[in-house]
Formats: sequence, structure tokens, C-alpha cells
Amino acid sequence: YGITVPKPWQAWETAFFYRILSVLEHPKAGARLIDYGCNTGDSDTLNCTKTCSNNTLMFGSPENLWNCVTLETMGMIVGPGNDTINKASEKEMDEIFHFGTVEEFNSLNVFRPFRKCLSQSCSDSKYGKCTPGIKVFQCDAVNQVNIWDLGRLLNDRYCRDADIGIDTDIAGPGV
Repeated sequence: YGITVPKPWQAWETAFFYRILSVLEHPKAGARLIDYGCNTGDSDTLNCTKTCSNNTLMFGSPENLWNCVTLETMGMIVGPGNDTINKASEKEMDEIFHFGTVEEFNSLNVFRPFRKCLSQSCSDSKYGKCTPGIKVFQCDAVNQVNIWDLGRLLNDRYCRDADIGIDTDIAGPGV
């Protein structure tokens, strides 16, 4: 639509819409975690297992969401044996972020509340509806096969059928 996303919202947009496909398409680059993501409110300890198991904490900051989505995506692609992870790096990151292994982390099912949020943003919007491809994820869990579809869908304009809601009379009657 040519609308610039304000700076405070850019981190949210990146974490929610672009992170999945970025991790999937660049397996050799290594998944990056934000060094202050997975913040539980305790300034001394980061804990991705605790943060990503709690919707309030997970959606509490774009950095938390970024790390939760990154780890869940990694768990999806490593868990079934489709890809590998450097175990030394994983252990080093676990010591900082406390998530166990990506396979263990995957059991948290981070994409369940993520899908619910996505679905609600489509159905509850006064500005229109989301692209039909989103409906699949309202009922079906994200898995090793369809995660690519979700990533591509979010990377595109998932709200392309929405009206941006410009109110031509925003300044008042006759202005």
C-alpha cells in the first residue's frame, strides 16, 4: 500500500511475518537469537523455555517473539532429522538462553498461540480479511511440511484483501 511501518513496529513486523522464512531459507547462516530476548522480567536470567511457554511473555516484546519463533522453526527442521545443528553451539546458546535442545524446545508448540494470534488478527479485523491461505493454519498445526507454506504466506502480504481503513473525514465533518 505504500505505507511506511513506524520504527517501533518494525521489530514486531520482522519477528512475526519474516522470521520463519528467513531461518528456513538460510540454514548455513546460522539462526541468530537476540541477546536480550527471552526476558522473563528477571534481569539476571534469560529463559526461553519459560518465556515461550507463556503467551504474555512471548508476545511481551518483539525480541522475545523473535527468539521463540527462531527456536521453534529450528526445532521443526532439526527434530525430524531433516537437518542438523552444531551441538557445541546449541549447548553454548542453551547456557545463555535456557531452552534445552531445539528438539526439546519444539515440544512447547510455540506456533499454537502464534497461529491463534494470526487467526484472530484476520477474523477480528474491522479492516477486512486476510488472504485465504491463512485459513489452513486456523485448524492445522504447523509441522515440518507446512512450515514452508506458513513462512511464504507470512513473507507475502497476508492481509492483501484488507482495507487499510483510511478515514477521509478524520479531521471532522467538512474538514
